[in-house]
Amino acid sequence: MVSVENGRIFYGNAVSQLAESLNPLGAAARAVAEVSACITEMGRLKVESKRIDADSGERLTALADRRAAVGAALREMRNSGALAGVNARGLLECIAKEQQHLVQATSFDEQQLHANLVEVLGKLLVSETASGRAGLGDHIDKVLNGSGAPDGGRPRNRKPQGRGNGRRK
Repeated sequence: MVSVENGRIFYGNAVSQLAESLNPLGAAARAVAEVSACITEMGRLKVESKRIDADSGERLTALADRRAAVGAALREMRNSGALAGVNARGLLECIAKEQQHLVQATSFDEQQLHANLVEVLGKLLVSETASGRAGLGDHIDKVLNGSGAPDGGRPRNRKPQGRGNGRRK
């Protein structure tokens, strides 16, 4: 999906196919596909970094280099203007297509890529309809800051909601 060689990002065939399926977004299709792939990769890096022991410095350095390259690619896409022109109708069409691709995916990586893209497109749609502007830049900022990166599809630990004592104040 995404590979890093000598600090440069290379996108795999899955990202090209994803961009083709996003054709309702026009010129922004490639950028949205790449953003989704980078967000997926950031999630994978997050999970991988948790698995690495603190004493394996070489692997941690390689992981940090990959994270820096993917983060730089996300920042570049956010600032490039390539995501302009995304509209609600195109987003709805793409969400429907990606939901179909998600069901048809044959590998976990494909499923994760399509699921992340549906999430990204959904956030874009909400932002687009609520404020009339594309909100992918905000989502990219959250991923870069660590709060928006997916965690590899693992269930999140959530605290159970307390029932309280039933009295209102």
